[in-house]
Amino acid sequence: MSTTKVSALAAKGTLGGSEEILINDGGTSKKATITAVRTGVTDATKLPLAGGQMTGNITMSGSQTVDGRDISADGAQLDTNTSAIATKAPIANPTFTGTVAIPNISNLESAVTANTAKVTNATHTGDVTGATALTIAADAVTTAKIADDAVTAAKLANSINSEIAANTAKVTNATHSGEVTGATALTIADNVVDEANLKVSNSPTNGYVLTAQSGNTGGLTWAEISSGNTTSNGLWEHANTISSNYSITSGNNAITAGPITINSGVSVTVPTGSTCVVA
Repeated sequence: MSTTKVSALAAKGTLGGSEEILINDGGTSKKATITAVRTGVTDATKLPLAGGQMTGNITMSGSQTVDGRDISADGAQLDTNTSAIATKAPIANPTFTGTVAIPNISNLESAVTANTAKVTNATHTGDVTGATALTIAADAVTTAKIADDAVTAAKLANSINSEIAANTAKVTNATHSGEVTGATALTIADNVVDEANLKVSNSPTNGYVLTAQSGNTGGLTWAEISSGNTTSNGLWEHANTISSNYSITSGNNAITAGPITINSGVSVTVPTGSTCVVA
């Protein structure tokens, strides 16, 4: 067989696996197929990993670095650079270190059961009080608690207008009772108008009578009653000064004990056919 330099050989771009290459086995030249080379090497540091793909198991001695990540010899631990390994194959049978807390399922079930069995509620305090039935406390709703645009002039107007329309449409009235009774036409009940109900110009005095006085408040005034033409006291007294205009009733005569004074601007009228005597 003639000798040819390696540089003079034709290049083969792709390998099928059955091609043979020359290897040095402990000083002895031997040949091996590409498939034998791929499957026979167990040291991962001797494989061309860049851009390649491996199948089967890899045996490592000590800590190795693959694609920028540290892998321990037992294949159970990676470094913290996990962002680049999302697409890598998972580690078989990993070993965890430290403590992994697992909730006590029975305790959770007991807690759920206890909460489900509750028949009472906590008693609330503050702006809203109560347990089952809650009540908003008096003076608790402030402007800050009212949602924006919840109460507007238009909404108030609509509500008021609705109430007015409903009231305007009424054709009956409530039936009143007490001192004033009735529905449409009201009537003052008998025996209910007392002194407090009257509008009188002065306070009452026992023995006085209610007289008409058009110029006074309410047109009514309490006044002393006249005893007429007789008296049981033996004497008949009257004022010695006439301070307001006086007219003798037509058909009557009048007598007064003198002297008598008629104030300036005041007159006493004696109708025709009547007589006024000052004794």
